[in-house]
Amino acid sequence: MAAPGPLDAGAGVIEHSPNQGRAWRGTRITALLAERLAVPVALDDDARLGALGEALLGAGRGADPLVYVTVSSGIGSGIVSGGRMLRGAHGLAGEVGHLVVDPDGPRCACGRRGDVESYAGGAALARRARRAWPSGRLADGSAAPRDAAGIFRAARAGDPLARGIVAEAAEALGRGLAALATAIDPERIVVGGSLALSQGALVRRAVAIARRRCLAETGRRLVVVQSALGETSVLAGAALLAAELAGGAPPPGP
Repeated sequence: MAAPGPLDAGAGVIEHSPNQGRAWRGTRITALLAERLAVPVALDDDARLGALGEALLGAGRGADPLVYVTVSSGIGSGIVSGGRMLRGAHGLAGEVGHLVVDPDGPRCACGRRGDVESYAGGAALARRARRAWPSGRLADGSAAPRDAAGIFRAARAGDPLARGIVAEAAEALGRGLAALATAIDPERIVVGGSLALSQGALVRRAVAIARRRCLAETGRRLVVVQSALGETSVLAGAALLAAELAGGAPPPGP
């Protein structure tokens, strides 16, 4: 099973997934599923499994280290080095979505202000839309955006407020990519997730910003490509994890 973190993958517990709501906090999900399905169940972070899928089967093949960034309802990343997932000392490696880029910025579902996800995550963009147009109408009387897709449509149509929100999203995402590039020096960054796959202009703008936010040598060498597996990156990684659990593949991580 893949789930948004933070997780305790070894214990099979969803510790705190901000975009999944409070009901999932502390849920022993693998035990529940194993009892219901009568099969062994393994759990890991969705972005980390997306990284494994892309590293072994998708756009990250041959790249080491490989970073996968998902831009969807939330934002996360996974790192694969030597064919193995990097989980970190506490299973928290890759939480780039909660890197604070402006402590006075909008509030995130995690409770903090101004992190990358609060600007560029799909759920956060929907919240920003409701705050930006509380009446539900644009200046011309037409229906105001109520989700991320609506904000991007309004921005393309020239609405100045929507364009400002998109510019802030690109800047925050660019800073997150720059942080990953600087800290890890990956051979390749693969970007996926529903929002990134549908809004290529956002990703291109963020990559250009990331190059400027890095050391010049890092920016010149930064390679960012679109997911080859599309919306199945995470499923591919979960399948590899299941194969490992069944004894059919080498362990995907320490």
